[in-house]
Amino acid sequence: MGSNLHFTGFLKWPAEISLAYKSSDLFIIASHTETFGLVTLEAMASGLPVAAYKDDSIANMVFDRDNGFMCPSKDDLYKVIIEVLKDDSMRKRMSERSREISLDFSAEANTEKTLDLYGRVLRNEV
Repeated sequence: MGSNLHFTGFLKWPAEISLAYKSSDLFIIASHTETFGLVTLEAMASGLPVAAYKDDSIANMVFDRDNGFMCPSKDDLYKVIIEVLKDDSMRKRMSERSREISLDFSAEANTEKTLDLYGRVLRNEV
């Protein structure tokens, strides 16, 4: 597996980043904290399963054994990376779920959620 791993350095947006996502089998994020998780969402929209540390900021995006894994430790993270890379059917299923889940964060979906929230605020329902 080591010969298939590449550290690219800086990538230009959007062409090089899109190509990196498209040429990948799995998105791994080893950060212990994120603010919103935009890179995770980009990877999901590109159809990548996600292997991540358990983090509340992406808990509404990455669902264990559905579109990826939320791992409590680096040992768990390592294990699931190997598991996903060895299981083509799991990776394909998780890939499709990542695409589906990412649609919940589209501009249209966020506009609807925002308008709904404003409406509830105006009606004193919040």
